[in-house]
Amino acid sequence: TEFPDGVWFVPLAGLADPGRVTGAIMFAMGFTESASHTPQAVLVASLREATALLVLDNFEHLIEAAADLPELLMACPRVTLLVTSRSLLRIAGEHALPVPPLDVPDLVTGASLDEAAGTPAVRLFAERANAILPSFALNASTTPVVVEICRRLDGLPLAIELAAARANALPLPALRDRLDRRLAVLTSGFRDGPKRHRTMRDAIDWSHGLLGTREQVVFRRLAVFAGGFTIEAAECVDGPEAPDARDPEAFDSVVDAIGSLVDKSLVRRVELPDQEHRYHMLETIRAYALEHLEASGEEADVRNRHAAWCYGFIERFPGGWDYTPYDLWWLHPLEAERDNVRAALGWLERSGDASGMLRLAVAIRSMWEVRGSYSEAVEWFERGLAIGDASPPAIRLRAHATVGRKLRRQGRFAAARDHYQSALTLAHELGDDLATAQATFALGSIATNQEHYDQALTLLEEALERYLRLDDETGICEVQYFLGIVRLGQNEYAAAAIHLEFALDARRTGRPHFSLNALLNALGLVRCELGDDAGAARALAECKAGWDKGEGANQDILAEWLVATARLALTRNNPDQATRLLGAGEALADALGVPLLVPPPSQYQRLVSILQCKLGTDRFSVTREAGRSLPAEEAAAEALVLDEARPGTSPATLSAREVDVLRLLATGLRDREIAESLFISVRTVEGHVARLLAKLGASSRLAAVRAASDLGITDRDR
Repeated sequence: TEFPDGVWFVPLAGLADPGRVTGAIMFAMGFTESASHTPQAVLVASLREATALLVLDNFEHLIEAAADLPELLMACPRVTLLVTSRSLLRIAGEHALPVPPLDVPDLVTGASLDEAAGTPAVRLFAERANAILPSFALNASTTPVVVEICRRLDGLPLAIELAAARANALPLPALRDRLDRRLAVLTSGFRDGPKRHRTMRDAIDWSHGLLGTREQVVFRRLAVFAGGFTIEAAECVDGPEAPDARDPEAFDSVVDAIGSLVDKSLVRRVELPDQEHRYHMLETIRAYALEHLEASGEEADVRNRHAAWCYGFIERFPGGWDYTPYDLWWLHPLEAERDNVRAALGWLERSGDASGMLRLAVAIRSMWEVRGSYSEAVEWFERGLAIGDASPPAIRLRAHATVGRKLRRQGRFAAARDHYQSALTLAHELGDDLATAQATFALGSIATNQEHYDQALTLLEEALERYLRLDDETGICEVQYFLGIVRLGQNEYAAAAIHLEFALDARRTGRPHFSLNALLNALGLVRCELGDDAGAARALAECKAGWDKGEGANQDILAEWLVATARLALTRNNPDQATRLLGAGEALADALGVPLLVPPPSQYQRLVSILQCKLGTDRFSVTREAGRSLPAEEAAAEALVLDEARPGTSPATLSAREVDVLRLLATGLRDREIAESLFISVRTVEGHVARLLAKLGASSRLAAVRAASDLGITDRDR
């Protein structure tokens, strides 16, 4: 064996004196102390020629004894030490092997119930629950709840065991719901186990008791962070006061304290690409730290510093709507702090600070816009405005304008109009010409979306006059865009093209902050109506390329782009593909919880009516539903082959996999059978079939097979 002289387990949890570690090792190995020699000398003499493994368990509270271990290893070169500790020893030759929490499955991203049941965290819960409740079993109803319990307990083995011990007293859903008070729930450990393992609070108490005074202060203050923190953020929240110099264990900075907390496994370091190191607490440990923060009497000060840090951090990045898909460099840093912003907003609401809450919500609005988080944004703004009118008028103006924008994008036009009207009133009271122009324009945009075109023209033209006086390029560009949408809705396509071309030229040459993708998308629709399918295809291709650069931002633009490509497919006399793309755009918009604003409702209904007429009601419904089941990116891939979607496609334009699928289609196999034959998913097969129909210019699978046969594709050698 690797250790012919034995493997020795040395339990140290019950030992209080670091000076007795060597004696504990000798006792475990059966060695006798000598009156004439020190325990260290006896141990070295006994192990000098041995090849053995010593397992020193629970060393964290005896760290002072770590200095003796290198001497033992130097004198006994074939002895190996395996030390378990909640804190690094910090000695020469140490190799740290962190023990991470157990893996927890993610059912949202596709793990099956069988896969979830086989993961370590779920398996541990099931084993412990079954030991006290023999009837317990993982099945379709219990497994998702167990997964959620394990996830909320961070995959911590002790926490999972303590939760499972409640399975005979609480139904699983009730147990899961009570984990908001997890430290009060996790209290049913084995009576014959170590005291520190009988409750979760005891387990964390053990580690907390090993901290110095300064470390304990930093530990509880870090609990205000939700979703992690950086060193800079921690320094801001820690406060201006210096550590107590009289404390021999005091640290000179929060950096040292955090490093020590990492060493003691109370804080975890997370390395992210292209970002500085982040740190976070497991939620179970954070709940414990929050209890100490609340008991310290300094919670309000710490949370106020946390909210101030959130605001200051966000203010470094682009404000307003001043972003494009090409400069979203700021998005990832802001998203990393999303949970911190939520925590700060919640605190400001509880403390009745409407001004602070609205200022922070206005600061973060661009991230909510890019990610389509309209419902969350509206909820926070409405809660902030509901606190009262104590906040300054300028802050309330920006809040009303912002929540109006979010409500409009959700299709809640009446509520949006009320907020914009409030913003306009405040702008007049403050004498703010730019805010007046913006609120007037916003009211015009709502009228446009509701197809109240006469009212829209009046408001938009007034806003344009104001923007021209202010020489505001962004305002001029956005008004021209909406004037183009008005003319599109009025079937005045040449006039619509003039407005959109003007806005597009301004956007390309001047750098107003307006969505280039929205302009290109609308222009593609107008060019379809003018019979310029090549120009429409160019505009829509550029729109998709720009959207791709945004790394998934503004999904609502993608939904409207899919509908625009449906209109292009109809122009090219491919109603089947048009209907699939229409369905895909509708499904994405539904998933986002937003209406399709472009094309205007009347134009959209006209598109639907034409497709129904061309395909017939039944075929239209089936094809539309097939499109709704397509993932957005697969639908987009189909739309991008529009230029190839004409008869006369050569075999060379089909991929090898598409040829495989086509051959199997020709044999009469169904999608599931094709998937099994090629060892791919049914969804992937559906995507290949959609692209085949497009490339072959076929309106059905049978037509695709016939076209392929004519081209000799299905008879080609493999």
